Amino acid sequence: MSFAEARVHSAPVMRPQRRHLQRTSYGDDHDRRGRCMAFIGEALASWLALEQPMATGLIAALAYLGPRGSEVLFIRWFAARVEKGG
Repeated sequence: MSFAEARVHSAPVMRPQRRHLQRTSYGDDHDRRGRCMAFIGEALASWLALEQPMATGLIAALAYLGPRGSEVLFIRWFAARVEKGG
């Protein structure tokens, strides 16, 4: 069988269609948590009266850490403060 004959008899290659609006379990939850932490970071930066570069850094750090990372960071900071006695 030649290449041309094989090409006629072969089935067309079907590519899976991309679904850009399809939700994924990891992506949506991670994005949603990051946005929530960004709102919290913005409120915290406003409450601490931070200037723009520091406020942006705080918002980015909290959005990157997410709620669990922020909780761990806070617990470690608070435990160190309690051990220090101040």
